[in-house]
Amino acid sequence: MKKYFKYLLAMATLLFVLTGLLTGCGGGEIYEDLVGRWQSTQSMAMMFTFNEDGTGSRRGETFTWSVSGDTLRINRDRQYVESGEIRNERWTFTIGDNQTLRLSSQQERGFILNFNQVGIVDPALASTWEWNDDPTWRYVFGEAGGGNRGFEGDVNHFIWGMVNGQLRIFALGATNVTDSWNVTITGNTLRLQNTRNASEVFYYTRRD
Repeated sequence: MKKYFKYLLAMATLLFVLTGLLTGCGGGEIYEDLVGRWQSTQSMAMMFTFNEDGTGSRRGETFTWSVSGDTLRINRDRQYVESGEIRNERWTFTIGDNQTLRLSSQQERGFILNFNQVGIVDPALASTWEWNDDPTWRYVFGEAGGGNRGFEGDVNHFIWGMVNGQLRIFALGATNVTDSWNVTITGNTLRLQNTRNASEVFYYTRRD
């Protein structure tokens, strides 16, 4: 009987230690308001993507991420870390009312990054939509978050995403939102209403 209790005590101790180790190594949680893509206001080449499964990417590299309080933990995959670089980054983050993100490094004093939220790629919108008033003018929303709009042979390229039912468009080369629209999809009909001018409404029909 004594051996049995000693065994239970040893297993409980081991479980406690393992729980502490796992908490220390990982920690944090997935913060829903960070999920999606964020475009740097300082460089068009920098975009952060935070996935809801705790993975992410930026500039061609991948990482895992989580949040503890106001601290964002970014643990870069080892293969992308050069000598002398920080692998396990820690940032103090704040999200503004206008879908803006501010990251302040906890490891490099004075290093601050600012972002605008691009949002997620909504499969319901990823398609080609022809303007009802003139079908030769169309929107093309790509499945990877890129797209273009305009007449055939004369189009403008952009990055797009959805935030709380709102379409946000960043023209190619822009670090700030070019325009934004409230989106309603009914069957094969797309309704776009300008978020800055409610009287500006356009209708489109899905082509494919």
